[in-house]
Amino acid sequence: MDRLKKIISKYNHWQEAIDPLVDRIEAEVDIDFGIAIGNAKAILETVSKHICTRKTGAVKENMSVQGLIKEAFKCLEYDFDSCKPVSTALATIAQEVGAIRNGIDISSHGKSLDRIQEIKEMNISSFTKELLLGSVSIVASFLIESFETRNVNAKKEPQSLEKYGDHQLLNDFIDGKYDEVVIGEDYTYLPSEVLFHLDKDVYREEYSLYLNSSIEESGS
Repeated sequence: MDRLKKIISKYNHWQEAIDPLVDRIEAEVDIDFGIAIGNAKAILETVSKHICTRKTGAVKENMSVQGLIKEAFKCLEYDFDSCKPVSTALATIAQEVGAIRNGIDISSHGKSLDRIQEIKEMNISSFTKELLLGSVSIVASFLIESFETRNVNAKKEPQSLEKYGDHQLLNDFIDGKYDEVVIGEDYTYLPSEVLFHLDKDVYREEYSLYLNSSIEESGS
């Protein structure tokens, strides 16, 4: 899950939803893998539903995890028609993860006592765990990164962020989040101004957060 954790720390508005799921996976992976894989499936569902909702305004009810992944990829828009089979293959990964979860998660659909005992006696190898969880991490990370860079920032980035003041609404957004920066008794600076001049990468990340907050307000 290291790749996924790195991605959601970069786009930290995902952390509230994804971090608890990752924490449960890491806590249960060697204790109850059924719980771990169940939370991995939930990550794919959460990411896909968020992308579909933001891009289309709604998600069809009772969709399978495979269907959700397909819809999420469709929302991201391919450059080539040949990309469609690739996205379908990745969606199949999600389907298989869901099927495995249904088979070994004791809480999934209820299980007979005999089946519960069989599950408890299973010896799932580290290779299998890494393969399944690593696949989930790759698919979820790709979807998040593509959504954030290609479909949010790339389409809605202002013409220029090269000069402070090019995007005053962004500056107001930053200044509303953080306290003024005070140096000694005589100097006070706006947080947006400090970020712009000292850490342009963080300033641009704040732009991504600003975009997402704007989308949420328009959709509420």
